[in-house]
This record gives sequence, structure tokens and C-alpha cells, in this order.
Amino acid sequence: MTRVQIVHGGADKYIKDYSTLLKASKKQLTIPWACGKKTEAGDTLLIYFQHPHSAITALAKARRSARPSKYWRYITELEDIRMLPVEITLAEIREMFPKWPWTKQPRAIQYLDRQKSTALLHRVGVEAEELSRDLTICGGGFGSTEQNRRVERAACKAVTAHFQKKGYTVTSREKEKPGYDFDVSRNGKIMHVEVKGVSGLLPKFPITANEIKCARLDKAFRLAVVNAALTNPRVDVFTGAKFLKRFELTPIAFFACSALKE
Repeated sequence: MTRVQIVHGGADKYIKDYSTLLKASKKQLTIPWACGKKTEAGDTLLIYFQHPHSAITALAKARRSARPSKYWRYITELEDIRMLPVEITLAEIREMFPKWPWTKQPRAIQYLDRQKSTALLHRVGVEAEELSRDLTICGGGFGSTEQNRRVERAACKAVTAHFQKKGYTVTSREKEKPGYDFDVSRNGKIMHVEVKGVSGLLPKFPITANEIKCARLDKAFRLAVVNAALTNPRVDVFTGAKFLKRFELTPIAFFACSALKE
């Protein structure tokens, strides 16, 4: 089954879908959305508006698999919503795929083959391989050592630029390993910022017990997650409380120590 599909939104003139999507992308909200019967959790959804845009205007992830709905045949929940800086217009799609029948009447939900998925994702700065369920979009520990280092460097650079643009002073604490990467200060106020880089769009990454402890106990703790770190970096910053509420923590390793003496 393909992992990328085109779904639709209704014009603001009628049901305010575009305004809802825009608000959700800015505030990092999760919202219900009409989808295809075969949609699975983790699928990538390209969102097309026929009126007045005639374009793919946003990219999102399916939070859960399709389920029947009272108002639509099937719905999912969108998360990690990103409005495209430059929309992919219908005219551009027709030029990319001149023989694709969907472009003549772009109304139905479309599950995309690899060729179309790769081309459309590349158009928005994402490589299809980054969306593989098996190779979760590394920050550290999931990709190769060199890939992880590249992502980490790019993420730290993006976070530094993000805060400096807002007038903050950024000081590295990486060598000291206090449970976060940077001291970020302005006007006497300080934040302890831990950086997690992701090479794709799904914010999934390893995190240490010490970093989780800081998120729980340190009110100054902030988690800066950088999606698409190597292509089109987007920095999202969470307080410790919001991080613990938003993200599910799954053990990936244990430390074993025998309690019995031989």
C-alpha cells in the first residue's frame, strides 16, 4: 500500500476548512479530516483545495487509521500540519503528469504510486525514502552514524538561527551534558534547550532518561524539534510539560544488572 495520498479540503466560503487548517498548523493542533478508506496511521497526506486555490496547499500526517464518520465516509486526524510556502498548483501537477486522469477532474481521494509520491514530495523538499515506516527519520540512533551526525549538526544550526533571529543569546552546553544542548537567554531570562533533529516530517526520535528528567523537573527546559533538518528545516519548541503531554515515550532498550550473587 502506498504511504502518500491526496485528500481534499472545502472552501472557506462554505465550511472554513482552509482557515481551520491554517490555524492548526500555527498552533500545532490535531484536527479531524476526511480521508480514504485505506488510510493508515502515519500516512502522509497532501491536502488539495479546489476552490479558490486549485492547488495542493498543505502536508500533514495521519494520526490514526481511517474510521467511519457521521459526516464523511471516513475520517482520520491530521497532525504535524505544514502549509506549503509555495502551493503546488493544478497547472503544475498537469505539467508534471500530463497523462494522469485525476488532473482532469481533481475531486476523488488519490492513493499515489511511487513515481507520483516521489515527485510531489521532492517538490516540497521531502524525499520519499525519509517516510519509510521501517527507517524512522533519524535524529540519532536510527540512521547511520554519519547520517545522524549530519542531521544533528543541521538541527543545532537551525535552532541557533531560530533563537538568534528572535534576539536571544545561544550558548552551547553540549560537552557538559547537563540534559540539554543550549543555554538560550534574553533580558535576564534563560531557557535550557534540548535539540532533536529529524530528517523527515514525522517527529520521532530517541531521548535519554536524563533529558526526560529535565523535562519533568526543570521549568526552564525546552525541547526544540527540527523536522526536515537536511532539506527544509522547521523548528518547533515545546515546554517540558507540553512535550510530555504531546509525545508518547516508548522504551527501546533496558539496562540489565543481576540482583543475585552466585
